Amino acid sequence: MIHNTGTQAPLETIQLDNGLELQLIDASRKLIGDRWRVRFVARISVPVSTDNLPADQLPEPIEAIRAMLGDPIIYEYVGERNFVDASDKDDILAQERSSFMENAFIYLNRSDFPVRFVLSRYRSKAEEKSWRTEY
Repeated sequence: MIHNTGTQAPLETIQLDNGLELQLIDASRKLIGDRWRVRFVARISVPVSTDNLPADQLPEPIEAIRAMLGDPIIYEYVGERNFVDASDKDDILAQERSSFMENAFIYLNRSDFPVRFVLSRYRSKAEEKSWRTEY
């Protein structure tokens, strides 16, 4: 039984078919008494580079996208349950991991995930920037 008192303990690292690395992390922490905040984190660092982002699929040169978003950009999913009994912590963490893997893994493992993710972040940031300049 692993108990984490506030640090992020890696559970597993998975090499994806698209060349990226998926980190599964136990970021749980003890609250009070025998109660825990169970926190499961899945994280992928996506480089903003021509290696995984073909220039013909980008709305702007890679340098402009990198300047807007930074490099790398981080995909992160967090599953959290509060006030969990210590005896249930590991089971809840395993459930969070299992649910994530069932629902998101196939999408994250796709060859076009890096492009889709970067373009999604780019569109959101461009829309936000546009909205700010309109008013």
